[in-house]
Amino acid sequence: MDDYVIDFDSLNYLRPETLAIMKLLVKKYNESKDDDVLQDGVVVSFDELAKAAKIPVDKLPDEVFKDLDAERNQFDEEKRGYEPLVASCLADEEDREFIIIINHRLFEF
Repeated sequence: MDDYVIDFDSLNYLRPETLAIMKLLVKKYNESKDDDVLQDGVVVSFDELAKAAKIPVDKLPDEVFKDLDAERNQFDEEKRGYEPLVASCLADEEDREFIIIINHRLFEF
């Protein structure tokens, strides 16, 4: 059952790599067994993220931060302000994984 849904049509202005990252994250949210996934986020390996976004692993984490944090990805015409795609994006380079929390306002409940 998909409890977490984002209207990806409304995000059609995103770069294909960024859209692929967001789709992977939503999939991870729906697969999570964590009842507090909205607050805790999901863990995604560098390799898995690179494969989904078709970004070379050696360009991570810089490309992921740039894609998820870019202001051009966040402009909300109605609010005339910025709404971030993610609430938090932490890279653990030693374990080669990200811990990412999607901005809960993007989900359709």
